[in-house]
Amino acid sequence: MNINIALNTIIIIMVFLFPGVLFRKFYFSGQFGNQFEQGNLLERFLWSLFLSFVSLSGVSILLFLLAWLFDLHPLDNINFEKVSSIFQSLSENKFPKSFSNKTDFTSFLILLFIVYVVSAGLGSLTHNIVRALSLDRISIFKFKNNWHYLSQAYKENGVSRKIGDVYATFVDVLVKNTPKDELYRGRLNNVILDKDDKLENIVLSNTYKFVSIEKTDNQKIEDIETSISNEENIFTLHRDYTNRVVYKKSIDGNLLVLSKENIININFTYVKTSNNVKLWKRYSFDFLRIANLLLLIGLLILPFLQVKYSYLNSIGSKIVFSITTSFIATLILKLAGEKLEIINTKTKTSIVDAFFIFGIVSTPYLWVFDILSGLGTIAAFFLLLLVYAVVQFFQEKYEGKTE
Repeated sequence: MNINIALNTIIIIMVFLFPGVLFRKFYFSGQFGNQFEQGNLLERFLWSLFLSFVSLSGVSILLFLLAWLFDLHPLDNINFEKVSSIFQSLSENKFPKSFSNKTDFTSFLILLFIVYVVSAGLGSLTHNIVRALSLDRISIFKFKNNWHYLSQAYKENGVSRKIGDVYATFVDVLVKNTPKDELYRGRLNNVILDKDDKLENIVLSNTYKFVSIEKTDNQKIEDIETSISNEENIFTLHRDYTNRVVYKKSIDGNLLVLSKENIININFTYVKTSNNVKLWKRYSFDFLRIANLLLLIGLLILPFLQVKYSYLNSIGSKIVFSITTSFIATLILKLAGEKLEIINTKTKTSIVDAFFIFGIVSTPYLWVFDILSGLGTIAAFFLLLLVYAVVQFFQEKYEGKTE
């Protein structure tokens, strides 16, 4: 009996608690890993239980969609009745009968594996969505790592960001030293925290140390100026004061680690380095261009394929459909390029022009789909062309009056 109780407890934990633990572990990843253990035991238990329910619901939806959309049933041996009987046996501290069947037991293990993968995936996906969309500005999603928010360019830190802006964080760190304190400047690489989210080390890259020399020390100034003139890339002039000169000395190595024991204060500076909007537009246009190319290849092949669709039975309808769709796809690509500012043209296509152009080019569909006869389609083509010409005439006349 004790063995059954222990086994049942393990299974219940594996099914109803561990998925939530996995979700939280992958959600609190990277620099937020310390937050996984924060909160009292009851709080963590309740969150894990709730997130296990979310993960199990996600698995149920996934299996339902696989069956509904693709007629896939990866776990034919597992159904609601069997799962219900398993947990009924567990509630009575009995060994589930389904576990005596090798096929059922294997299916149950596969189900557990799917649950764990989905739990980890949902946790990681939620983490990335919250970070990418800056949803952690909302208190319920906010991480407790305050150093993260200090080290990033946020509105709360006095930075007005636009969509796609990329900022680099530079820090000035004043460090205790004898006989006098030293000031370092570099790009923030990482902030290392202890388990209580308190600063342990700050890591800088491309680091400089400020060297202040009194002008009475002529020999030292001359040596540094000689190094600068020889382009040794060790010193650069920072500022020339009345009684002293301040140089920036390059620190060898990729990273400099400064310990909290020596840090007096830290100054953060947020510098805009680029904007990703243009890059996103370029990727979007490249995707549309590839999709357009694949569509054109498919349309070239279409006339030689046997299609069950009744409207495309004849070779003529297939050719007309392919040519028409090719023109429309090319127009869509051109308009998308204009709107994304990828294609530079002297005159932009207006909404009215785009409407009529698409209408005129699409008229062959009237014949392909048996809406109009051949003569009717030609008449519709010239009628739209005439209406477009009239609209253009009045539009140019109106624009001429306004000028």
